[in-house]
Amino acid sequence: MQVNVSKEHPVYKYDDEHDVMHVHYADRWNSSVIEDYPGILVHYDDTTNDCTGFTVMDYKKQKPNLKKYYPNDFAELPDEP
Repeated sequence: MQVNVSKEHPVYKYDDEHDVMHVHYADRWNSSVIEDYPGILVHYDDTTNDCTGFTVMDYKKQKPNLKKYYPNDFAELPDEP
């Protein structure tokens, strides 16, 4: 699915206990979620189709896939969660 990304000030929240990274670009109140790739959930606005964030399961294993599948969206990932 093609979504437009608006990411002026992304917020990264990492859950160390569950190895899950949450990336927020915008308010997700009006968002739906699709699992674009196994373990990578894309949140997008129902009205505008803009990407509002991502949830990444098994972040430490998925990190190489993020840069492969979403090179523009994850160009500035923190080195350590």
